[in-house]
Amino acid sequence: MRAAGLVDVTAAGCFPVGGVAYNRLETATVRMVRAELLAAGLTNDAEIDAHLAPSMPASSTSPSHR
Repeated sequence: MRAAGLVDVTAAGCFPVGGVAYNRLETATVRMVRAELLAAGLTNDAEIDAHLAPSMPASSTSPSHR
């Protein structure tokens, strides 16, 4: 930005570190990248389901991507 002549530039941001907002964001993120995590061999369905289980009702822990 400075190279473009902008010198007085600021930014602010926040990220939830706990609570309902964080749980929703974490769940959405894992669901979005699930296929890539599996394809890369970084995890398996059981591990992902176990990670997501605390933030989801028991009836929705099964993978819906199949």
